[in-house]
Amino acid sequence: MPKHLAGVAQRTQSFASIIEQTANVFRGVFANVPDETILEHHCNTDPDRETLTTRLVTQNWDAPIVVTTNVQLFESLFASRTSSCRKLHNICNSVIILDEVQAIPVDLLQAGLATIQELVRNYSCTVLLCTATQPAFNRSEDFRIGLTNITEIIPNPSQLFERLKRVQISHIGKQTDEELSLRLATHNQFLCIVNTRAHAAKLVDRLTRGRQARHSIAELVFGPQGFLFSPQRSFDNTLHSIGPAFMMYVLVTYDVPTKTPSGRKRLRKVAEYGEDYGQRVQNSVFEMKVDWTQWTNIKAGLQNLIHTEEDSLRF
Repeated sequence: MPKHLAGVAQRTQSFASIIEQTANVFRGVFANVPDETILEHHCNTDPDRETLTTRLVTQNWDAPIVVTTNVQLFESLFASRTSSCRKLHNICNSVIILDEVQAIPVDLLQAGLATIQELVRNYSCTVLLCTATQPAFNRSEDFRIGLTNITEIIPNPSQLFERLKRVQISHIGKQTDEELSLRLATHNQFLCIVNTRAHAAKLVDRLTRGRQARHSIAELVFGPQGFLFSPQRSFDNTLHSIGPAFMMYVLVTYDVPTKTPSGRKRLRKVAEYGEDYGQRVQNSVFEMKVDWTQWTNIKAGLQNLIHTEEDSLRF
């Protein structure tokens, strides 16, 4: 059985939790195989569950299926320490799945692509590059460090893009607020994105002049740094009715005891989870800008990370 090495990007939005989700999917698919068939190697693994056997397996990647991070993979390949190089022989003949490849830093792109090409050419690996925004990694006259012999999973991608095209982009030139408001007012539904909350409020004021009160703010304009809702309706009803269009700020605070290794691990996991979805404003305090659906999922994720009898979580 060839090794299947699943590399998942470590950071950018919620990738830390995606690593664990991927491992759980594999466990569901391969439910009838021993537990040691699937190895997780990332910062979220629980140190209290570590044994001498799992530590050695992690050092060598001595498992048929490994779920790790792109950072861990490339650092192992470039490391000068013998402990990191122990993985190399197990990478041979493997299927390597690299998610979010567009996130590879530009200054590391040449080394990263050369490594991928080397694994395919001389280590008999198959590398699957996954991304929603496919970068132009093919070698060309203008991109000599690119990859060769790339095979598209889906045939005729250009034809597929054309069939799925739903948006026509055009430049309407410089517009005053009055001109923009008149243009928007001719449409029953639209999305207008501006740079500041003040500008968004100004456009809302122009658009609501003379309009009937039955038009909710969900039909108008939302700025990037705030949210508005109809005062005639309850807060919860407004959230549920306009759903993802409604953005709100949530302040998350937590307190996790760090006397035990498991407590320190939980504290680190909660902090990393907060960084994935928001920004730190103080120690153990994060500010998040989310819609109602996102917040429902984030809240459930946070509650799964803590021990309710020992830790404190408030929002």
